[in-house]
Order: sequence, then C-alpha cells, then structure tokens
Amino acid sequence: LTLPYLEPFAIRIMKEAGRQVIDDALRHDIRAFCGQEAQHFKQHQRVNDLVHTAVDPGSAKRLRALEAELAAELRELTSTHDLRTRVAWVEGFEAMATAMAVTTFNKHLTQGWPAELRAMFEWHLLEELEHRDVSFRTYGHLFDGYLFRLRQQWWIQQHLRGWFLRFFGVLAEAMRPEWIHRFFVPSMLRKSALGILRG
Repeated sequence: LTLPYLEPFAIRIMKEAGRQVIDDALRHDIRAFCGQEAQHFKQHQRVNDLVHTAVDPGSAKRLRALEAELAAELRELTSTHDLRTRVAWVEGFEAMATAMAVTTFNKHLTQGWPAELRAMFEWHLLEELEHRDVSFRTYGHLFDGYLFRLRQQWWIQQHLRGWFLRFFGVLAEAMRPEWIHRFFVPSMLRKSALGILRG
C-alpha cells in the first residue's frame, strides 16, 4: 500500500541525481531503474484500488487518508533535505527491498499465495534484485561518507517500518486474521531486517 508513493519518491530523487552523474553507464542504469520503478508503482496502485474495494468503506477511507498523509510527507521530505541525504534514503530503501527479495525467495514466503498476487509480487522482487546496486553506485559516484549513509539508511528503514505498521493496523482491523497472516506476515519484515544486518 505504501509503494505507489515510495517509488515515485525514489524516481524523483534518482532523476535529480542522474542529472549530476557524468558516467554514461551509470546514467543508463539510472534511467532503467526509474523505468522499472515506474512500472512497479503503477501495478501496485492497481492492487491498492482492489484493496479499497475489498474492505469496508470506513477502512477504505482510513487507507486513503493514510496514503494522502504519506504522499504529503514524501513531498515535504523531497523539498527539505539535500540530495546527498535523499540518495542515501533511496539506497536504504533499496537495501531493504533487496533483503526482502532474497528472504522471500530463499524462505519461499509466497508459497500458497493466490497465483496473480504471487506473480506480481515475485516479478517486482526480481526487478528489485536486478537494479539493487544502482542507488548505491549513484551515492558513491556523487558523494562520500560511509557512516552518514548508514545513519540515513537506518533512519529511513525505521521510518518506513512505522508506516508499514500503520497500514497493517488498518488492514488487520478490516480483513480476516487468517488472510492477514497468510499474505502479509509481519515476520517477513523481521527476516528481511536480519538479512540487511547479515549483508
């Protein structure tokens, strides 16, 4: 539910960074990164629309309010922090997505999901693996500061985790508990976090 807002946020930052990149190969990879993320958020918006119709009207209203709040916050973060910080955030976001992808495939976490949802989710994760190092290379090309990057990664990952839990709370109230535990297991986030630390 957060992805139709997080991914355009990443695209805006990477496009801005790409205008300062002087390496042709990296510029090419940034364009490919933005293209893949654009497809991701479009497909996830379709999923969000389906979720809105699957829950009761009150829950759908709360979800839309959360989505609007997240979109507004990401616009503010874009305008109030420097590019170095924002590229580090994207790198933190991508590191988390990479760990989630590796964990999902190694632990077979999508086994038993409905075929359409599983196909969409696994397609997305495979593309995350494909472009997993683009933001890392962009940060290294434009900036330095290993500890700064780690601090920003930690901040954005914890901040996003708070958003994930807020959305999860609405879904947990709106949907059958067995649906939630089958298709959005909180342990996925925990296992992914362990993957980041091990990496």
